[in-house]
Amino acid sequence: MDSLSGILPECYSDPWLLTMRFSVSRAVFFLILAFAASRQGTAATLSAGSLQGNYSFVLHTVETSVALGFSFTSAFGTITFDGIGGAAVQGAINRSNDLQQLNASGTYSLDSRGLLQLSIPNVLAASSGSVSFDLNTLLATNVEGPNALSHEVLLAARWPAQPISPGSLAGRYFLVQQTITATGPTPQLENSFGTITFDGAGSYTLEETANRAGSAAPRSTSGTYQVTGPGTVALTLGFLPGAVSLAFAPGAAFGVGTTLSESSRGVHNLFVLTKADAAGLANAALGGAYQFAAIGVEVGAGFSTSMGRALYFGDGRAFYDLRQNRMGVFETAEGNSTVSVGVSAQTQFGPVPNVAEALQGGLGLSGDGLIAAAVSDPALHHLLVAIRTPAAPAAASNAASFLEATALSPGALFSLFGTNLARHTVLASSLPLPRRMGGATVKINGIEAPLLFVSPFQINAQVPFEVSPGTAEITTALDGAAGSSLSVPVSAAGPGIFTRSLDGQGPGIFLHGSDFSLVTESRPARRGEVILIYGTGFGGVVPSVPSGGAAPADPLANVIGAVNVRIGGRDGEVDFAGLAPGFAGLYQLNVRIPPDTAPASNVPVVVTIAGVPSNSVTIPVAP
Repeated sequence: MDSLSGILPECYSDPWLLTMRFSVSRAVFFLILAFAASRQGTAATLSAGSLQGNYSFVLHTVETSVALGFSFTSAFGTITFDGIGGAAVQGAINRSNDLQQLNASGTYSLDSRGLLQLSIPNVLAASSGSVSFDLNTLLATNVEGPNALSHEVLLAARWPAQPISPGSLAGRYFLVQQTITATGPTPQLENSFGTITFDGAGSYTLEETANRAGSAAPRSTSGTYQVTGPGTVALTLGFLPGAVSLAFAPGAAFGVGTTLSESSRGVHNLFVLTKADAAGLANAALGGAYQFAAIGVEVGAGFSTSMGRALYFGDGRAFYDLRQNRMGVFETAEGNSTVSVGVSAQTQFGPVPNVAEALQGGLGLSGDGLIAAAVSDPALHHLLVAIRTPAAPAAASNAASFLEATALSPGALFSLFGTNLARHTVLASSLPLPRRMGGATVKINGIEAPLLFVSPFQINAQVPFEVSPGTAEITTALDGAAGSSLSVPVSAAGPGIFTRSLDGQGPGIFLHGSDFSLVTESRPARRGEVILIYGTGFGGVVPSVPSGGAAPADPLANVIGAVNVRIGGRDGEVDFAGLAPGFAGLYQLNVRIPPDTAPASNVPVVVTIAGVPSNSVTIPVAP
């Protein structure tokens, strides 16, 4: 077994080899996700009942009219979700410089993927968006709503369970803001991006770049802040009339705000803050699926609102799929792009389709929130906000054969695909395998699965031996926050043979029994020779082995189910069938090639355990 570590562990533990064929293209990836989302039997843990309680919100609205020009609305207050589809709002609203109290009610729905539908008549048109993975933040726009001349964006932060204090905000935050001053015949526009540092005792310093009236320039200021409610803060800014009302989510990692006062009637703005991530992970910190909203103002072209999904792959690659309302014209766009996260978490964006060619921003704590603004082009006043969406497993497959039908069996290695399954890429480094890595946990019928590898889009894990055949619910959680679940059949055995082509097809991974070297075309197996076959999903063993633990060498753990190996259509003599010593979830067969096997470079091999056949692979056999 010693030389196995030089041949097999890449297939056993390297995530990219296990999924290389699956990840050939993003088109295939999206197709799999779309297929899995429409499958019968997929259960949900998210619903209207998941969204219950108080959220502080900011509403930013631009109405366009050929006859009347532009009108602007800002609102700040509390949305109360009742858990059964009803929503009530209270606060203040500034409609076209007319400040009023706000009391209204409406409806909402939340589906299994965390997609939100929200409507508050006379306040917020039929809008759609998403909740964050932990339900602490939400965003929605009316991009797909019936009013093509309205551009609405709503951001909300859940009330913290414990009231915040000035010290809760201590630290450095990224901040973006968009301000529209509508006190004259032509609205004045301003965008900015920078950092604000709270000292924890009521004072702050702000360093930003502001794009104001067609000119971009640095700006520094300092001032004071004070807590005004369970999760709200009043912030004084010398360059704005009135205080900025800010609301923070639990943990004070994400905040939204605006100015609403008698002295600021002509000012309509939106502030978004996210606490800077000091982990220094750079691009690796930005991985997963995000729901984003973008507010665009282009001098001479008017206003736009965009909403969609962004995929960030943790290596600087990005993909956007969005819908946009540009002055009453609806468009869709998608495309690849780039993003660069510095060690300080400051972020530079490549082009976002139909939004902007360049944005500057910051990645929030643990990569959960992302904000950006266009401040380098005097003609553009764009702002982007993105939140990490709930964990969503979409498909599971046998780690060796890549077949869904035999994905799960007791003790098997399997690959789980989806979005936001983990924060970033982590590979287990020792045995027994951990039950939590990168913020990810996976449960199968309530039993935690040992994890070999986790990433935002894939987890490789072992099915616990305690899982019984039947139907299983795979549930995933990110930092303890549950997402949707996946219903998958579990068989007593679901054999899969590892292959050199990494896709469950073609030449299998076989070793010569005499010297443990790899069987290849240049070193084929011989008739009558004992070879070693490696796979997973062979089912229960005796003596039993703890899930996630290394299989023993003495005594060996033998497969319980009946074993048959067909090589070239003939039965091979099985000397051993059980767990490979020193590994978790990896099975080994010692098989003698039938002496009457017809020599060929691609002799078919099929392993059947308890009546369930494996993927068909090939082996080169010489006389």
